Amino acid sequence: MRLNQFLSNENPDIIFAQVHWLTPANLNKFEVYFSDFFAFGVSAMSSVVESDMLRGRPFSGVITLIKIACVKLLKLFTAVNDM
Repeated sequence: MRLNQFLSNENPDIIFAQVHWLTPANLNKFEVYFSDFFAFGVSAMSSVVESDMLRGRPFSGVITLIKIACVKLLKLFTAVNDM
């Protein structure tokens, strides 16, 4: 099933994407393509694209999409990793 079909048929409130190959500069494409959703996530390619040109197969990242109508029901917070 294609993603557009899934979104039309199932009408999810939250989508968790385990693997995407977008660089940090392109993460906004989720908000463009999924305009009914609030998107937040990370790219595993941050350190590579900051230090050099991307070569070879890209690394994966994760993203969470929450329907904008549901965001007001949530309390969002930021976790900081001090490692």
